[in-house]
Amino acid sequence: MRKELLRTWRSGAVAVVVGLALAGSASAQSKKGGVDPKAATEAAEALQSTLEEEARKGGELCLALKDAVGIDFLLAELGAENRKSNEHLPQEHYRDIAWESLVRVTDPYLRERVEHALGEAKRNAFLREWCAELLGEYGDAALGRALMPALSDKEDVVVRAAARAAGKLKLEKALVPLGSLARHKDPIVRANAIEALARIAPQKQRERFLEALKDKDGGVRCALLGALPSLFPDAVESASSTALADADWRPRLQAVLNLATVRTKPAVDGLVRATGDGRSVVARRAVRELQGLTHMRFRRQVEWDGWWKASRETFEFPGAASQADVGEPETVTSYNGIRVESDHVAFLMDRSEAMTQTLKSKQTTKAVAAKTELDAVLRALAGKIVFNVYVYADQVKPFAEKAEKLGPRNIDKALEFVSDSAPGGSKNIWQALEAVLADPDIDTVYLLSSGEPEVGKYVHSNRVTMHLADLNRFRMLVVHSVAYSDSEFFRSQLQRIAQTTGGEFKYFE
Repeated sequence: MRKELLRTWRSGAVAVVVGLALAGSASAQSKKGGVDPKAATEAAEALQSTLEEEARKGGELCLALKDAVGIDFLLAELGAENRKSNEHLPQEHYRDIAWESLVRVTDPYLRERVEHALGEAKRNAFLREWCAELLGEYGDAALGRALMPALSDKEDVVVRAAARAAGKLKLEKALVPLGSLARHKDPIVRANAIEALARIAPQKQRERFLEALKDKDGGVRCALLGALPSLFPDAVESASSTALADADWRPRLQAVLNLATVRTKPAVDGLVRATGDGRSVVARRAVRELQGLTHMRFRRQVEWDGWWKASRETFEFPGAASQADVGEPETVTSYNGIRVESDHVAFLMDRSEAMTQTLKSKQTTKAVAAKTELDAVLRALAGKIVFNVYVYADQVKPFAEKAEKLGPRNIDKALEFVSDSAPGGSKNIWQALEAVLADPDIDTVYLLSSGEPEVGKYVHSNRVTMHLADLNRFRMLVVHSVAYSDSEFFRSQLQRIAQTTGGEFKYFE
């Protein structure tokens, strides 16, 4: 029945869809009269509208039915891959609207429809992934039956989501398969499984979890360090102090964040040591945390060392942390008004069709303004940073396979690379973020966009930020965003992306 519904849903035959859904509805078969067909038709038609406001209304109407019919409409929308749409509202927007409604379902019987969909969506990995995520968001272990086969799914993205959900649900029957996944070749699957095991059986899994802090993958070590305070707070100080010597900057940065929450003198010992870290993003964060903890305003390691040596014995933590001010960075320049502090950066350059429009504040096209700004910042930072440039529209292309040292020879090549990418298409911001997340050498991103995300696996800011935060457990990436747009709504989408990672946001009309 669900396969029929999905096929018919894509065809846009609303009356037939409603008929199929009502025929398959548990309530329609058990209650006299069932769901009002008129209300069901209104919900289905609104959900398939080409207007976003109307589609959102459709999501509300589906929930208002309080019946499996409405949930099936939403699941069909979430799983649809080839739905016809207009240029203003591509398929991905509809999927995000469906998700936003499904995550608000509270009736346990209606939630079971999501559980069933997870088991039935044999050919749709995205739908299986999202249904597994929904079960985790619902927080009801009784709905964990469908997660068991999902833990052995052929697609890693599904297994990642299922392992994460099993941990959220504290699903005891998942302990055995999760134990196998703790040795999985995919780092994210491995980390999610190890964390889930610790959430389900913390005492029995403590040793395994702490041993996994030595995992061969730096991203796994970082993610598990991030989970440590909520799982084994008594081990935070020791494990984080050890992690300050990690070969990878990501666990070192997470260790700094952990130590800042401990408020002990040994933790301050570690933070003072971290102010001399060879990676600027780690050293600067240690300085910022020390300033907040101690109310002192030193910037250099030698200053912190001297002060702490003289003050450690009598030091008492102030009652309230003050606003940190780390002073001027070593590399002083800005990109669209956002100061460049890091020495490992990437620039995501929008090359969508909208970049051909005029940017009023610069009295030129958005594309020309973007290139001019990039030219200035690259020349100011020559010889000082490791960098990469990505251009994106509906596809993403990097200037270099991996980030490289910025110098006179590659500045002009990078600018030519941007110029040679003719504007056209829609904005796949999620794919652009995924591309830069794949390079663990980059710690800071400057995302320039002419407006909100338009296409991609995730489009709405709540879905983009949810999954950005999830992946960022492994990456510690800061995303600064710049909007060339006079739309307050478009700008808000970019601002939320920056806020999720602790980045700054600027806009130009």
